[in-house]
Amino acid sequence: MTHLPVSRELQQLPQPGTQRSTSTPWNRFVAAFNSSDLPIIVALCLAGLLLTLNVMFRYPDVGDLIQQYNMF
Repeated sequence: MTHLPVSRELQQLPQPGTQRSTSTPWNRFVAAFNSSDLPIIVALCLAGLLLTLNVMFRYPDVGDLIQQYNMF
């Protein structure tokens, strides 16, 4: 097994005043809303919420049934 020597070069330091920080909280907030995954996540959450509300209003006694099963 041959181990080659590691050659490392010095990195150039950035010049002061030439680099601006563009990552502000507002930019991150806007980037989150512009993400292509956000509409999918919101749609799945809303579907789960609507399904849960539908089951709750259609079968109001399910809570009592679950409570009885948890007694055993």
